[in-house]
Amino acid sequence: MNINIPKFALNIIGALLLVFLFCTEADAQRRSNRGLNYDGDAAGVGNGGSGEFGYASWGVSLQAGFDSPQGDLGANYKGAPLIGISVSKYVGNFTFGITLSRHSYKPAINDVSVSVDMGEAGAVDQSVKLTNNSFTGFYGSAIYNFNLSGGFRLFGGVNLGNMTSRYGAVVSGSQGNFSQSYVDKWGYFAPKLGIDIALNDAFSIGFEGKYNIFMQGSANSRTGGDFQSAKSVAGVATLTYSF
Repeated sequence: MNINIPKFALNIIGALLLVFLFCTEADAQRRSNRGLNYDGDAAGVGNGGSGEFGYASWGVSLQAGFDSPQGDLGANYKGAPLIGISVSKYVGNFTFGITLSRHSYKPAINDVSVSVDMGEAGAVDQSVKLTNNSFTGFYGSAIYNFNLSGGFRLFGGVNLGNMTSRYGAVVSGSQGNFSQSYVDKWGYFAPKLGIDIALNDAFSIGFEGKYNIFMQGSANSRTGGDFQSAKSVAGVATLTYSF
C-alpha cells in the first residue's frame, strides 16, 4: 500500500471542514434548548460573565510564538518567531479549528566551503550559503478542554495538515556565482498541550507547547517508499475573541 502523506493530510482538513458545517447546523438546532449546564456546553468565552468561559459558538485567534528546529533541521537552521491566525468552532468540551501560520528559519551557519573534483581540470573551491527556510502552514486541529474553573482550563489535542517550505542556496566560486531555490511540500502532525485563561466575557489568552513533525514523500509497505521527516518544538501564545 502506497500512502502519500501531504495528500492524506489534505483529506483530513477536508473532513474537519465537514465537521465544521455539521456542528454549525447542530448548534443552530439546539441553541434554544441550552440551559446553564457549564460542564456540558461551555467552550468559548462569550456570554459567560466577566472572566469566565461561557457559551460562545465560534472563536478567532491570533498566534505568536517561537519555533525551534530539531535534529538535522536544527543543524542547518536556527529557531524563528512564528505567527498565525485561527478560526475555531466550539462543540461541548471540544474545539475544532483551522489555522494559517508562518515562520522562517535563518541559517545556523554563514557558509560552507567545499572542494569539487573537476577531473583533469583539478579541484574547484566553492562557498555554499543557505538562504532562509520559510514554512507556511495550513492545518486543522482538534482539542479537548478540561474545565478547572469558570475562567481557567487545560487542553490537549493535535494539529494535522500541510506545510510548504521555501528555501535555497547561493554558490560562489572561481567559476562564477549561481543560486538555486526549492519548494517542499510536507504533511504536518503535532500533538500539543496548553492552558486558556478568560480575561472577560469575550477575550481569552492561551499558552501552548507542541511537538511538530513534518513528513514528506510516500510510505510503501513493500518497498519502503521515499518517506522523510523533520521535527521542531514550538511555544505559542494566543489571543482569542469568542462570539
